[in-house]
Amino acid sequence: MAQRYGARLGEYVREVGQAILDQNPLLLANYLKCVADDHLAKIRNELLHQTISDLDNIVFTYFSRLDKNSKPLHDWAPIIVAHLSVVYHITTDDIIRAATLQRSLCDLLHDYFQSQSNWLLKCVYVVNKDVTALAIQADEELRSKGKKANMLEDAARTINKAFTYCITDRFSLLEESRSNILKAIAASDLPELREYPLSHQITFRYFLGILAFKNEEFIKAEIDLSFVLERMIVDGSRLEKKLLVLTHLIPIKMLSGILPTHRMLQKYPLLAEIFAPFISAIKTGNVRLYDESLNKEQKELIQRGVYLVIEKCRSLCVRVLFKKVWLILEKSSKIQMSVFQKALHMAGTDVEGILKSLFVKP
Repeated sequence: MAQRYGARLGEYVREVGQAILDQNPLLLANYLKCVADDHLAKIRNELLHQTISDLDNIVFTYFSRLDKNSKPLHDWAPIIVAHLSVVYHITTDDIIRAATLQRSLCDLLHDYFQSQSNWLLKCVYVVNKDVTALAIQADEELRSKGKKANMLEDAARTINKAFTYCITDRFSLLEESRSNILKAIAASDLPELREYPLSHQITFRYFLGILAFKNEEFIKAEIDLSFVLERMIVDGSRLEKKLLVLTHLIPIKMLSGILPTHRMLQKYPLLAEIFAPFISAIKTGNVRLYDESLNKEQKELIQRGVYLVIEKCRSLCVRVLFKKVWLILEKSSKIQMSVFQKALHMAGTDVEGILKSLFVKP
């Protein structure tokens, strides 16, 4: 059986299975890499001679030899098959398909991750890092073909799910939990936060704010991050730390229609470089500029963890555009839909997408 499928491929599956049984996160994470790892060179040629059915069979066969009654191996089997499928499509230069399958792999691992303790965090990090790398390559190929490039945007949503699963952890033991420490702090007989040194308060509230931001609890995030920024100004914190806070606080304010001032952007050139095009587009109702800026800065915004919120702010730009139409028509109380359609067409966007953005949850 091993020879039919290829000795190296069989050896790879066996070693992966053993890493799963041993709960060896570093080794398993290495075996889940699909970009620049030694195991890929060993199995690529043999993968080219397999079908998806073959992959199912080889994983089942070698996992069964290790322990046919093992629930972890049973749960991991579709994840490993998905990984091998991704590697296969990378080998055949079908990057778009590989990027799509990598998102599916992430979803499978995220679902399994919810019932596990923190030993899997390294694996989650690796597959989400690779889904980003593949999405960037896929988008470049899509653009070269004149097609819409939204793979990186989809990858961002996938990564956001991983973060959400981390902060809603229900299964880990308390000492292993990724988030229940917050509940433990709230329930414990500790002094009030204000009784701790200011530096400790700032650090704690910063992470609370980031957690709230990732979980789309924007009111809470604004309260915590505003607290941090005000105290940072008082205690003269370094510029880098302030930029971290403002990178998240500015998009929250933008969602409420509050744009950063020209004076603030002058004070922080790095923030101006990131946000100025979006602010200009909102002020002028230039939807085309906003979309072009989203596309241009997509990678940077995703790396900073604010892409999805900036995408939500697009509705502000649309509202300004519609207001301009209303003013041009002398504040008419009755405006034909075709007028708005024409304005959107000139802005290079579609009505359906705009309606979705206008009714998206803020």
